[in-house]
Amino acid sequence: MTHARTSALARPLTLAAGLVFAFAACSATGAASIAPASAAPAVAAPTAAPASAAPASAAAASMTVGEKGTFHAVDGTATGIAEFAQLANGTHEIILEQFSVAGIAHTNVVLVSNADVLKTTDIDQTKLLDLGPLKAKEGMQTYEIPAAMASAVMDGYHTVILWDTTMLHALAAAPLK
Repeated sequence: MTHARTSALARPLTLAAGLVFAFAACSATGAASIAPASAAPAVAAPTAAPASAAPASAAAASMTVGEKGTFHAVDGTATGIAEFAQLANGTHEIILEQFSVAGIAHTNVVLVSNADVLKTTDIDQTKLLDLGPLKAKEGMQTYEIPAAMASAVMDGYHTVILWDTTMLHALAAAPLK
């Protein structure tokens, strides 16, 4: 499966009515501007784009999604899907989609070598690959895998964990298959 990504400076936003907008870079005052992606005036009648249409931005890059898994409870609960993806530029990331968890305080996204995790004691805590703090309680999120870790992830880390950094336990796990 291939997804399309756009540059951080011009991300298209397609509204339900079919209008496509691009977020422009922030100005010197720090305010972001939103402008129609095409040269057409903002009052132009919306046109529905087919679901298979190419992204509005010419700067779009492709991404290949590899293994993915669904979160299940360990010592807490979370719902959603974790995916391992390779971007066109060769970098890798973990993507959380359709994601939801009760809270994010002191919770990090980590990778472990286990094929799955059913209890915290299954995890060798000295071998956690920490991708950083959870960004939000719900919605799509991405976590870049540093280049130095990418080959290790591809060669032996098979499960995404939501890790409580204070209590040192796994809240939920998503085995990548």
